[in-house]
Amino acid sequence: MSSIQNRSAYVVTVRKHPDLTRRFPGANLKAAKAYLLEMRTLHPTLKVDVTQEGNTFQVKVRNKGKTGQTLTFGSLGEADKFMKEIDAQQSRGVFRDYTAAFGVTTAQLIERYIEEECPKL
Repeated sequence: MSSIQNRSAYVVTVRKHPDLTRRFPGANLKAAKAYLLEMRTLHPTLKVDVTQEGNTFQVKVRNKGKTGQTLTFGSLGEADKFMKEIDAQQSRGVFRDYTAAFGVTTAQLIERYIEEECPKL
């Protein structure tokens, strides 16, 4: 089973007062709401809003009896595409754990090849 969560930052804005705008981590909705209430009580005539950005989405894949995976994507489209791919693989029975693969860069692969394979040539 997999799910998508929006982990983007919360932004509290006070109209016509950009100096009062504050950003809060995606996991800290309580602090954003507290600041929102504080601004509404201090500035009752100004419009104060809280919004969540849409630039960080987390896909969680959990299967009974196996370790879970958590991957982060920069857009909802990428996260949704990955989740659908994982769900399709699970239904066919060819699911693989991609967590370790996403943590390796191409440069690290090339360095490893030079260190391990080139001396054998």
